[in-house]
Amino acid sequence: MWQPLLWAQQPDTADQGVKLIIKPHICVAPRGESSCISWIDVFWESDQATDLCLYVSEQDQSLKCWQQQLAGSHRHHVTLINNLDFWLASIQNNTLLARSTVKFAALQPHRKHNRRRNALPWSFQNP
Repeated sequence: MWQPLLWAQQPDTADQGVKLIIKPHICVAPRGESSCISWIDVFWESDQATDLCLYVSEQDQSLKCWQQQLAGSHRHHVTLINNLDFWLASIQNNTLLARSTVKFAALQPHRKHNRRRNALPWSFQNP
């Protein structure tokens, strides 16, 4: 089975003491396909125990919430056709604590070259 091309991501965090790491950071659809199917691994850690929830741009409700935790993780299966945002928000006041994006990319189909094949340099042609 073909696996999409994946890269790990550098954290993109707000200045709240919470780090959010999403893997993969980029999901590349196979050549000729318009979507990328992948598991997204979400990891977060905080300097202090906190109450927060994980959200994703494709859903209205939180994916998962944690109370009085220093770290957490979640695995989410997606079919990407566009970039996908993940973020952590405080349970108490819905303040954005950290945000990160999985970027979608699609390989372009091969172009057929309609050029005439050049004669080889050692070919002999009759006049």
